[in-house]
Amino acid sequence: MTNDQRRTQGPYRTAHHAHALLLLTEWPEYRELDWVRLHDHMDVPVIVNGRNLLDPRAVQHLGFEYLCMSS
Repeated sequence: MTNDQRRTQGPYRTAHHAHALLLLTEWPEYRELDWVRLHDHMDVPVIVNGRNLLDPRAVQHLGFEYLCMSS
């Protein structure tokens, strides 16, 4: 682990001051996160969805910029 990497406990602490969240799994528990709470913790609310897990319109409605890497 380099000096600019940190380990955190849980998704909400991970999102604190984040400039983007990379969603790279299809695990269903990530669909059930409190996305409003995540948005409120982030400095720049961007989601990069690598597995097409989320509904783009739903997260955009919450104020996220949404980028999808899968079809």
